[in-house]
Amino acid sequence: VFQIKLTENTKSIITSIYRGKNVEVGKFKNNLEQLKTELKIFNIYNITNTINKIKDIYRNTNTLQNKLRPLVNLLARVDSFEKSYQILTNFNISLKNTYIEKREENDDSDEEIQKLSHIMKLFNPEKIIETNNLIQNSSLNTRDKLLASLYLLIPPRRLEYRFLKLIKDDYDIEKLSNNFNYIVLDNDNLPTEIIFKRFKTARAGGKIKKDIYGTQTYELNKYIIKYLIDYINEDDIKINQMLFDIPLSTFSKLVSDIMNSLFNYNNINATTIRKISAIYNQQNNEKSVKDKRELASQMGHSYTENTMYNKIIKKV
Repeated sequence: VFQIKLTENTKSIITSIYRGKNVEVGKFKNNLEQLKTELKIFNIYNITNTINKIKDIYRNTNTLQNKLRPLVNLLARVDSFEKSYQILTNFNISLKNTYIEKREENDDSDEEIQKLSHIMKLFNPEKIIETNNLIQNSSLNTRDKLLASLYLLIPPRRLEYRFLKLIKDDYDIEKLSNNFNYIVLDNDNLPTEIIFKRFKTARAGGKIKKDIYGTQTYELNKYIIKYLIDYINEDDIKINQMLFDIPLSTFSKLVSDIMNSLFNYNNINATTIRKISAIYNQQNNEKSVKDKRELASQMGHSYTENTMYNKIIKKV
């Protein structure tokens, strides 16, 4: 954004700051003055203009928060930036509050509502047979049909399916690595369950208080079992091998391409499907709060989060 070319000394001191060093004493003190000169955009006289310039570039609230977070973290660690830090962190907090308030309105852009309405004419997560027929009769290949089934035939997760590994049913769940999620095969080599150990809300992170779900285990339905068998056999997946050895950006695009193809619409992603699942969950007046809470947990987030995924839109 600012096209500032930092000297090696300044880069080094920034690294030291993030590593928890007190750069205002000892050998770092001289370099700190150089850092302040090179990063004068963060001094008390320029910080407001700096925020405005960043805000002009990143107009999406969530993206803007993500860009500001490391800057807040940096300034928080240097006492002489205290006043600038207070201005920046207060602005970031206001962004978060605005973001939450907007989500609590359960509204969305006209473009997003139009997209959700289109998909909901073709997909109801509570109608598994019809959805399976949509997948089965599509032109998707074996792998993509499996991925479609994982997002459409059970409560949709984020992108944690890319960490799936194949294991046998003699596992000790406490000894399974938290770096993966698992498809379990029984003695007849048939998939029986899915275990989630690596996902966003599995463990606490940082200082933010949030719902913690730990390990989650669910039985697989017969449709997903079939797609799994077809894919495992076709790709000759062995025990302890990854099902999808795909980088995050590629996996995210793959999921989007699959959904775009199935529903003949652009810019559909995992979040889109999660919104639709939340809409049907929250707007089903025959479901108890307990049942709605359970489905939210199966999606890997809280009941409150599920209500904010819900959008003001009429179900088909």
